[in-house]
Amino acid sequence: MTKIEGKYDERNRFWTEQALNQFGYTSNFFFLISLGFFAFLFECVKDVSFDIFNLQKILLVLAVTSAGISLVTSAFTVLSRLHDLRLTRHTIWIRKKSYDKFNREYPDDDLDLDDYGLCNQLGNFFSTLWRRHYFIKDEDIKNKETVNKKFTELRLRNLLLARFSWRMMNSQFVALAISLIFYLLSSL
Repeated sequence: MTKIEGKYDERNRFWTEQALNQFGYTSNFFFLISLGFFAFLFECVKDVSFDIFNLQKILLVLAVTSAGISLVTSAFTVLSRLHDLRLTRHTIWIRKKSYDKFNREYPDDDLDLDDYGLCNQLGNFFSTLWRRHYFIKDEDIKNKETVNKKFTELRLRNLLLARFSWRMMNSQFVALAISLIFYLLSSL
């Protein structure tokens, strides 16, 4: 590696760390905003009798519903990010262990995620929460074919969680903005 490549690698590491930190701060901040706004709206709705022909009350219920969606997507953002970081750590550990024991490296090539839509990402998220079959054990590392297959699956799972985190964070912002708009309209 040349001196310039090392300099760019160091910059890349620094800015990647900054982006990850900001993502964490932002998702946690908006999780708290969503939770507080949902509680505030829930109190507003609790004191109102529901009348199907009253536009103000309907808008208030829509605001609570949107805030609830924002809260759920906030929770998904935080959980998927935590599991994404966990899998990233495990991927790095597998790379190190395979290299130390067998002098084996794994590719860093990008995986094609274009065919994995929201349903696939959501399924990946829930299966990552409930199952652990994708973790690579020490005995898996000995078998080159097994570890290559499991490593690719692990990286795919990891990348899908990362993409899902960003998608949920964007959905969280949109749902919160819609909720604020409904609340403002109900206050007119």
